[in-house]
Amino acid sequence: MKKLKIVILILFVLTAAAYTVSEVSRRLADNTPPVIAADRPLIEISVGDGEEKLLEGITASDRQDGDLTASVMVSGISKLTSADTAKVSYIVFDSDRNIGTFTRQVRYTDYRRPRFTLREPLIFAPGEDVTLNGRLFAEDVIDGDITGSIKVSARELSGGEEGIYHITVQVTNSLGDTAVATLPVIIGSRENRPTVGLTSYLVYMTTGEAFDPAACLGTVTDSLGNPADPKDVVIESSVNPDKPGSYIVTYTYTDAAGRTGTAILTVLNEEGGEAA
Repeated sequence: MKKLKIVILILFVLTAAAYTVSEVSRRLADNTPPVIAADRPLIEISVGDGEEKLLEGITASDRQDGDLTASVMVSGISKLTSADTAKVSYIVFDSDRNIGTFTRQVRYTDYRRPRFTLREPLIFAPGEDVTLNGRLFAEDVIDGDITGSIKVSARELSGGEEGIYHITVQVTNSLGDTAVATLPVIIGSRENRPTVGLTSYLVYMTTGEAFDPAACLGTVTDSLGNPADPKDVVIESSVNPDKPGSYIVTYTYTDAAGRTGTAILTVLNEEGGEAA
């Protein structure tokens, strides 16, 4: 009986000791997250800068681990909150896996929204498949080539009848910024017709700057394929240099046989800073 009491006493002591150690460990555990701070609420960077630039002016500290600045990471960048500004988020862990977070603004000093490039005119014969593949591209200063994200609305195109139609294209980058353009599509036979070539079929300009549509005129040939004088091309421009928007310039050439060829230039007039 005496031995049993001793065993029970020993078990009681061991249990109490284990509980005490557990409770002390629990109380000593660090439940306080590390703190991230910044020397300024907004950082200005170039679109080509990396994460090192985003971390500029950021520090982190922890009650037990001390300086954790070297462990801070960029956890994400928000959609744009204004024309060139977003929010950048930071995160850091301490040795007890407590998480510290922080958010501040980031402004891109050279940002502009995505742009389209039209490498070939949108001219198709009646009944021909209307495709933008190999013709229309989209480029973004943040994401690079985003051609695969282009969306097209072509409600006007139906029946393949000859005429000038319009399609709307749009593309959105990772910052949530969307570019939209309305492009003309010409449906008509190209056989035995003059050809009016342009140096570009889609150009950007800045509001208020001068625009010379003749500067975009390229090679012109008659219906027999002979070179023609570009001065004989009639140019009709709807461009208003002082008002942002989408405009078209029509180039028309009629040869000695009375056959006419047409080319259309789309001009996207953007407010100052965007068309840089």
